[in-house]
Amino acid sequence: MGTAAEKRRGTDLSAMMGKIRAALFYAALTIEILVVLIDKSELVNPYESYIFRVTFALTVLVILLSERTWKEWVLLAAAVCVGLISYRVTGRNEILRIVLFVAACRDQSREKMLKTAFWETFTGCLVIFGLAVTGVFGNMTLTMLYRIDVGEETRYTLGFGHPNALHTMAFMLVVLGILSYHTKLRLPHYLCLFLLNAGLYLLTDSRTGTGITAAAILLAALIAVQEKRAPAERAWRRKRWPYIAGSVILLFCIGFSVWAASMSYNLWIIDANRIRWQRFLDEKLTGRITDLYWGGSDHADLPTWKLFSEPGAVRYFDMGWCRLFYWYGIVPALLTAAALLWLIYRCRKTADIASLWMVVILCIYTVVEAHLISVYIGRNYLLLILGAALAAAAAEGGGNRYGLPGLIIREGTG
Repeated sequence: MGTAAEKRRGTDLSAMMGKIRAALFYAALTIEILVVLIDKSELVNPYESYIFRVTFALTVLVILLSERTWKEWVLLAAAVCVGLISYRVTGRNEILRIVLFVAACRDQSREKMLKTAFWETFTGCLVIFGLAVTGVFGNMTLTMLYRIDVGEETRYTLGFGHPNALHTMAFMLVVLGILSYHTKLRLPHYLCLFLLNAGLYLLTDSRTGTGITAAAILLAALIAVQEKRAPAERAWRRKRWPYIAGSVILLFCIGFSVWAASMSYNLWIIDANRIRWQRFLDEKLTGRITDLYWGGSDHADLPTWKLFSEPGAVRYFDMGWCRLFYWYGIVPALLTAAALLWLIYRCRKTADIASLWMVVILCIYTVVEAHLISVYIGRNYLLLILGAALAAAAAEGGGNRYGLPGLIIREGTG
């Protein structure tokens, strides 16, 4: 009857589709990471918009060649609608690109995605550093006014254009590297990372980057120590409290950012003696709260936030959660928070304490830095974690999967 041959042919077609999807996805991921590296170097890239169109097309092809349950297709359609509304209202297409990129993670190995992102980013950073050290391209230092009360200073950039950019890339590599290889890391590895962070502080004088990186390494080391204990003592990762704490921290980060945006104007007009602790906090954040209002007529404080933002909301500043609300609007920001809360729930369900660590650290980091809130989606490694978690949840739910590949295989085997 040829039944065995037909099944074999169907299996071969399915495997071929999987390889095509993987090739297209990793091509998109690699291109997005290359764009990030170009941006962090001193190169000027006039073709960004065209490159983003290429990665957009690649992710669309991945999705068209995938099979999903009807619930997945409905969820994807709803997310695409939000992206289209945002694009129509604000002129920004990042949300739409992010939705499709996360959806394209559907059939990819989480471990492979993370390690690919880590090694590509790490290699690119080494190239930037090597070109600067050898004098081929890029400056080793930058002299400018970093703090008003200090005057001009010379700090090291090592080819990354700005000392904060150097420390930011180091921080992201540390976080991604620890998540990718946490099962193999030992205390001496964490000590080396801690010393590296201290060395970078001497070069960049980046207090925010140094502090958060040190906290991330210390927390990861404590988790590693706990995980080395007997199985009975490792049951803490299945308890609720770490994940409840993570959710509380996420909500606190958002709440603090909203408060900062509401306080920004007051820091300009109210006497310092009346708001001493607010002004003290702003000083410790090197004027980040004040900067939300400052900027001539182009403000970014709370009164400028809308359900969906507007084309004129384009100002750059450091506070990442505030930038999310300002650039894209209240609705996309709240949906982002909901997605992260769901991701923490998935961490609880799978006892994935390492991913919880990454979510918490990056949420805290985004309070004071906007590295993850940008047109460069290759910066945001949380998208890979979210895509993998969505795929795992869909697989647990079961059900039939529908898509163009299934039609092709059925026609080919009929």
